[in-house]
Amino acid sequence: MLDENGEHTIYHAPISKEDFLSDFEALTASGDGIVAQTIEEAAAFIGCDVDTLKATIENYNSYVKAGKDDEFFKSAESLIWTVEEGPFYVTKGYNAVLGALGGVNVTEKLEVLTAKDEIIPGLYATGNNLSGISVAAYGNVEGVGLSTALTTGRLAGEYAAAYAAK
Repeated sequence: MLDENGEHTIYHAPISKEDFLSDFEALTASGDGIVAQTIEEAAAFIGCDVDTLKATIENYNSYVKAGKDDEFFKSAESLIWTVEEGPFYVTKGYNAVLGALGGVNVTEKLEVLTAKDEIIPGLYATGNNLSGISVAAYGNVEGVGLSTALTTGRLAGEYAAAYAAK
């Protein structure tokens, strides 16, 4: 991935080094990040076995060196750096629910309903804001939420346009 200056970056979105370090400082202050000098320190922080982490890193480094990732299919353009020497910027990961489980109630035309099931004229809801889209948990498949958002967004747009034309 390239940053705003056309340089390779490990960040998911263009961000300056200063902003990254500032953001990481906040993670460190909250206890959710550390700057580890060794793999052993990183493994201890995230709570995993050192040998397993080392094997995972070796596996990843082999993809970078080969320029091909047959396990996770990361693009060759993204396989830029090996993980070999610190410092290592390490964050804890947490399971989370993506979406508004429960959401608002809507009609079949995606019109938002009040608590008394009365239509709020001209107000539509889409995506994960809809009640019943994610019943007990968010689908753990890339794009599930996006497909719902795109489909209901298009439909709500059509319904809203028809409402506005009245």
